Amino acid sequence: MSSFGEKELIVNSRIVGRIRILGIYAGQAVFPRLTFRLGVSLQDTPTELFAPGRPIQAYEIRDMRGELRLEENAKALGLIHWAGSRRYVRSSAGAYENQVEVVCDLDWIRIETFEDHRAGSEPVLWVALWPSLVDAHGFLDCDIGPIKAAVPRDNWLQVLSALTDSRREVLEVQRPVLESPDFDAAIGHLKESRTRVGRGDYDEAIAACRRAIESTVKALDVPSKPGAIEQALAAVTDDKRAKAYAGVVAKLKELANFTIHRHEAPGRYTRTEALFVVGATEHTIALLASLLRIRARK
Repeated sequence: MSSFGEKELIVNSRIVGRIRILGIYAGQAVFPRLTFRLGVSLQDTPTELFAPGRPIQAYEIRDMRGELRLEENAKALGLIHWAGSRRYVRSSAGAYENQVEVVCDLDWIRIETFEDHRAGSEPVLWVALWPSLVDAHGFLDCDIGPIKAAVPRDNWLQVLSALTDSRREVLEVQRPVLESPDFDAAIGHLKESRTRVGRGDYDEAIAACRRAIESTVKALDVPSKPGAIEQALAAVTDDKRAKAYAGVVAKLKELANFTIHRHEAPGRYTRTEALFVVGATEHTIALLASLLRIRARK
């Protein structure tokens, strides 16, 4: 069975086992919980290989704690502890692999910190584990280096979606009176923009926002000419508010223009910028649909 990463377990300078990360997924909790399924194997040292002193035989792992990190030896993201069934892993001559689960409880700030750190690239998690080994005489001093878990990006996006599901903001967008394929397209562009942010395609996410705005304006029967949006909004608000709202629409489209005409932009957008533009576009579309729906009723 393949793994995301693995390390050897060492006692008294002798390799006595191995810990592999077999799976990474969102845990069953009311808060973000990252679960690691581990494959643990412990090898009894053959009698003829006993070093002077204490033999390494008939021992077991009684506890498993650790730390999730952004880097091998720094930037801790959260503590890891054993979860699920407490079936102690015992050593054997055949070093049979047992599966256990450990978890790391996260929050929104830590998730966003990791997303900023990976910046759309393939995620790499560093898992430092501190297993407690015990035999008939007491505790055994053991050592295992941090495990580098390279997670395919598509796998991580599925995990991320499950981790953040309970935190998603529900944006209520009032649809126009008449069903419109253009408005359906606008919602599709918004979904695309969110997906692209998760993949690290920040410029493309902002470009999708422009397409969402253009499809919305078309669905609301606003003429494609200068000042048309402001004029339509003035009919249901007032001149000053209409000018301000139309200005927001214009600025969002201008930000998207930089992704189309790269020579106009000094650099590529960051994740923070992309999230801002996507969020602002969602609320702008909700505003336009709501206000201009009033106009359609008149």
